[in-house]
Amino acid sequence: MDMQGTSGVAQALAIRSAVMANNKQKQEEQAVLALLQSAPVSNTSSVGSSINTYA
Repeated sequence: MDMQGTSGVAQALAIRSAVMANNKQKQEEQAVLALLQSAPVSNTSSVGSSINTYA
């Protein structure tokens, strides 16, 4: 027994909430991409070559 007005408001709020969540997710994705793109890239394959394994 939903009232017409209440149901419409609830639907509008649900849609607005979904839009806001989607926008927030897009912003977070952009921040992660920017962080990954700004990370230095090492082209050397000498990872671990300076570790003393005889300690």
